[in-house]
Amino acid sequence: MSVSYFALRRLSPFHGTIQVVEAGEGRAFSLDGIRWTVQLLSQQALRQPVWGNIGPASAERRYFNFASWSSKGGMVRRPVNPSLGDQSSHPALGALLVALDTMPPIPFPLADTLELWLLHREDAMPLALLRSMKGHTPPPGVYSADWRAFPPEDRGFFSPGLLELAAGDSRHADPQQHAAQLTALVGQEAGRPRCLQWFRRDAQGGGIGLQGQRLRPELEGRFLPRTDFPELLLSEAWPEDGRILVQDYLDWQAPRLLTLPGLAHTTRRRLERAAVRRPMLLYHCRKLIPEVLEREVMEPALVQAVLRHTA
Repeated sequence: MSVSYFALRRLSPFHGTIQVVEAGEGRAFSLDGIRWTVQLLSQQALRQPVWGNIGPASAERRYFNFASWSSKGGMVRRPVNPSLGDQSSHPALGALLVALDTMPPIPFPLADTLELWLLHREDAMPLALLRSMKGHTPPPGVYSADWRAFPPEDRGFFSPGLLELAAGDSRHADPQQHAAQLTALVGQEAGRPRCLQWFRRDAQGGGIGLQGQRLRPELEGRFLPRTDFPELLLSEAWPEDGRILVQDYLDWQAPRLLTLPGLAHTTRRRLERAAVRRPMLLYHCRKLIPEVLEREVMEPALVQAVLRHTA
C-alpha cells in the first residue's frame, strides 16, 4: 500500500498549513503537527441527506472521523455512526497507523502547486492568493473573487502604522475599521469585474497561467517567474498608506506565514521578529515552521506561551 506525506495551505484566508498522511483508503491530518485526526473511507456507500426528504438521495463512499492520534498518546477511538458497523478491522487502518508511527520530519513538503490568484485590475499580475490545491489541472467551476484577510477567530487586528498617521488623517483613527480598510484596499486594486487566473507553479517558483474567470484569452499560457508572485501571498506594492496597512497585516499574520517554505532569509527574519508579538499563535504554529534563523529571538516568546498555557 502506497503512503504519501504532504502539506496543503489553508485558504482563504490564509491560516497556516495542514499536514496530511495518506495510506490507501485511510488518511490523517493535523493542524499543529502534534494532534492528528484519523479518517477512514467507508466500506459501503452512504446515503446523502436530502433537505426535507425531497428528491432522490444519492449514495457514495465517504470519509469519516475514526480516531485521534498522537505520538505520545497513541490512538483514541471516537464515537462512530452505528450504521457504519465495526470499523476496527478496516483494511487501511493498520497501514495508516504504521505510517503515522514512522512519518518523516514535519513539516511535509507543500503539494498544492495549483494556485488561483486574484489579479491586478491594470496589469493582470498576481495580487492575492485565493485558493490552492493538488493536481495538474484546475477543476471546472466558478470561484469567489472576494479575498478575505482573517480567519474567524482573529478579531483583534489593527494597524499601529495607521494610528500614527491618524493625527493628520482622521480616516485612520478608528482601529476597528482597519480590517475593513484592508479588505477594501485589495478589492479596489482588483477592480470590477474581478479577474482570476489559475497558475501551475514549478519547482523553481515560476508559474504557467491556465484558465480563469473573466480572463483575457491572451493571458492563458503565459509564464511568470517566481518574482512575479507575492512571496507572502499578498502583494506588498502599494502607495504609502496602503503599504503601511499591508505591512502591519503581514506582521499580524507572521506566525502563520512562517510556516511557508522557501522564504527569503530577509523575509523570514522580519517575520520572526514580528511573530514574537503573538506568542500563543506562534506556539501553536511552532512544529510547522520549516526553518528558524534567529532562535534567540523566537525562544523567549515560546517560553512565555508555555507559561501562559500552564498557568
